[in-house]
Amino acid sequence: MDSPKHTRISDSLLLEVQKRFDQQEAELALLRRQETLVPIDQLGQAIIKARNAQKLSQEDLEDLSEVSRTTIIKLEKNDLNVSFSTMQKVLKALGLKLWVG
Repeated sequence: MDSPKHTRISDSLLLEVQKRFDQQEAELALLRRQETLVPIDQLGQAIIKARNAQKLSQEDLEDLSEVSRTTIIKLEKNDLNVSFSTMQKVLKALGLKLWVG
C-alpha cells in the first residue's frame, strides 16, 4: 500500500506528464495547420484550388460570398487590392481562413 507521500508524488508526476503531453499535442496541431498555409502571393491560386475542389464556378462563389465576380477574378489573379472584409467573405464562403503571423 502506498503512503500518502508516495501518492502525492505519483499524482504530481502524472499531472506533469499530462501537462507536457497537452503541450506537445498543441504544438503538433499547430504544425499540421502550418502544412496547409500558403504565402500571400499564392492566395489567388489557393482560392482557385478551393473553388475547383468544391466544383464551384466564379458565379457560384459570387452568390455564396456576396462578392462580385469582378472582385473574385481580381483575387484569383492575386490582385489583393480589395478590403479585408471582402477578402474574408470570399475565404469564408470557401471554408478557408486567413492567418497572419
